Amino acid sequence: MILKLNNFGKFKNKSFEISNGITLFYGENESGKTTIFDSLMILFSESKRVSVFFKQMKSRYGNDIDIDFEPKIPEHLKMHPQSYNNLYAIRQSEIIFEMSDSKKDSKDWESEIKKKLFSSDIDIGKMVSEIKAEYSSKAQNSILYKINILENEKIEIDKMLNNLYDKINNSTNKKDNLKEFKENIFLHENILKEKIEVREKLYSLIKSKKESETKNIKLNLLKQINDFNKADEFLSKNIIYKDDYSKEINGRTKKIEDIKMNITFLKGKIEALKKSFVEEKNKTDYDSVKKRIENGINKIEDLTKKNNKALKIIFFIAIAFISSFLALYFKNPLFLTIIIPAIPFMFIKENKNSKIIKDILESLPELDIKETDIFIFKDLLNKELAKIEIIMTNNDNEEIENYNADLEESLKELENENNLLNQIFEKLKVKDKEEYYNIKNNYDLLLKQNEENYKKLMIEVKKLGLKNIETLEIDCIRILKELDEKGVNPNDYNEMEIKKIENNLKDLESEINILKEEINKIKNNISYIEGELNNSENIHADIINFESKLSKIKENIINLNKRRKALKLLEEMLFSINKKNDDIFQSLSKEARILYNHITEKNLSDEGIMMSGFDKDKIMVADKQNKIRNVELLSSATRDAVYIAMRLSILTKIHQAGRLILLDDPFITFDNNRTKEALYFIKEYSKNYNIPIVIFTKDTFTRDFMQKFEHVTIYELS
Repeated sequence: MILKLNNFGKFKNKSFEISNGITLFYGENESGKTTIFDSLMILFSESKRVSVFFKQMKSRYGNDIDIDFEPKIPEHLKMHPQSYNNLYAIRQSEIIFEMSDSKKDSKDWESEIKKKLFSSDIDIGKMVSEIKAEYSSKAQNSILYKINILENEKIEIDKMLNNLYDKINNSTNKKDNLKEFKENIFLHENILKEKIEVREKLYSLIKSKKESETKNIKLNLLKQINDFNKADEFLSKNIIYKDDYSKEINGRTKKIEDIKMNITFLKGKIEALKKSFVEEKNKTDYDSVKKRIENGINKIEDLTKKNNKALKIIFFIAIAFISSFLALYFKNPLFLTIIIPAIPFMFIKENKNSKIIKDILESLPELDIKETDIFIFKDLLNKELAKIEIIMTNNDNEEIENYNADLEESLKELENENNLLNQIFEKLKVKDKEEYYNIKNNYDLLLKQNEENYKKLMIEVKKLGLKNIETLEIDCIRILKELDEKGVNPNDYNEMEIKKIENNLKDLESEINILKEEINKIKNNISYIEGELNNSENIHADIINFESKLSKIKENIINLNKRRKALKLLEEMLFSINKKNDDIFQSLSKEARILYNHITEKNLSDEGIMMSGFDKDKIMVADKQNKIRNVELLSSATRDAVYIAMRLSILTKIHQAGRLILLDDPFITFDNNRTKEALYFIKEYSKNYNIPIVIFTKDTFTRDFMQKFEHVTIYELS
């Protein structure tokens, strides 16, 4: 499959091969990942140019969009943009889609999914919800609401009729009724006043709790700023370590080693020339000895390449950094003892391998050399090689003088290179190469950390509309000072307590509204009675009118109750049918659990994930203690793993061959181990279900790890 971006965003006449397995696009922000993501969304979306999605794409990329896909995508594989985004496109910030079971929140694409998941083309759950809402909800169009309204009207008319009959029977009672109503209104108004006062106190309490939350946030932010400033000061003082001198140091070190080797070789040549080698030539096969010595030198060079001391130094630096970080973070110096077991590792002899030396000596019985340090042994072999070459070439005294001149020149060069290397160490204020690498690695680590902290702080700066980190710090200090003056305690913040108060406020508001309605009714009754007392001429006509209204209301109540009973019966029938759909949710739960176990390398039990609906509150997961909890109460990494597993479990049941799954940094909340297991799983998922997957990431760990897989296409964007 070929994605062609002829003219789209930053890409001109650019093509990308999309693998039938895994395709990965790696790059930093602004490298074009989102552009490629959007191009695939356009290609797999229904081409309704007037839709909101295509208007957004047009606004972002202009009118001259020119993209193509080979082979052509059949129209039956294309979906509504919202449907494709909520099913096949998994972004880091949109891992879970909202799919409600209620009529209010239902969308067309959700209904289509449910139809495909369940046995029929009818969303029975939605029908049950709608029927139940019609006969039992408190909504204004529900039967229960209408009945309550009619019952209230009936009660009011009954009251009015009674009043009218009372007027006829005994008009003297009107004044008593009026007095009672006025007493009732006085009582209701006093209760209303008390509840309003309680409401104001609750509002004040919530405000206080919110201020505690603000103080917590500002205290944490101020700590981040202080940590950033301290690190920035250290980095500024040691700015020299920002540049990398390792190439220059390694180059000088390598050159010194080469000069030393040449000096050893020249000394061997000179020594050999001074000896009589006529007899030696007659006694020994020097061609054979020379080849065996050269073979031994090659074995030693291969061995020394493997025994790289730098790896031990890096290992020791890493252990030292981790122990220092833990000691500072937990404020416990005992964490520094972690470094102790690593110290003996640094002093393990690297240059000794008695077996290799013994094998080489056994192949060279002509040489009088004893087992020694492998580097000294190499020098001795170079000397012997030089002797043999002198013997074989039969050089004279003039050649010795030439070698002496070369030796003197090499010694001067060695001195000069040592001086240049020491000048670098003096400049960097270090004793040797190992100390430089130790300081340099710590500096680079702190620099990277501080750059990340700077980005986080600048997000807060922009969010608050400030200029820089300095103004952010001033703003934090100002707000904290104001809160201190108010006596705000950061420990007073409790999210559950705030929710409880808000619920109380909600109930209180409802009570206040009911009281106000009751007061208005009483006032209406008072006005009515006062009017009656002022004018009693039309009492009989009013009675006839109210009796007629009452009769109609009673008839309507009977009809509504009949419909209510019918709807309730229909709900029971549909509910029994809908029970079959529970098997689907059980199947989805089982599939999600299996996928979750693959992603996290965990082993949840058969009821480790239970899904009874599409709402978040209907998804339950077993935690570390095997306690069943709502998914939203788990850690972000665990929650994301569950949601990804759920999304993929649904896809296994509704996927159509030819579509692509798009993953935009979905594992950002995972640590490296979980990311590794998730990538293994994604590869196997793509293979097992034959679904091509395209991954977009700025995470270097994900890129580097995916390079280990076969048949994975990787693009690095710049």
